[in-house]
Amino acid sequence: MQALVEELRRLIDKYFDKILEFKKRNCFELVPAAELNIVASLCRLFDSLATEENGVGVSF
Repeated sequence: MQALVEELRRLIDKYFDKILEFKKRNCFELVPAAELNIVASLCRLFDSLATEENGVGVSF
């Protein structure tokens, strides 16, 4: 589990600011969402998909 946490932190540190900047510049939102809500939605999405059936082996 620790390896998964470290890998997720590394990926978030590397890509998340770039993803938010891309979304801000290139995407149109019918209903604007705050960055914190986007982060929370991503966490919930990961939590729902990170199951043993999907090969992750950890549920948060």
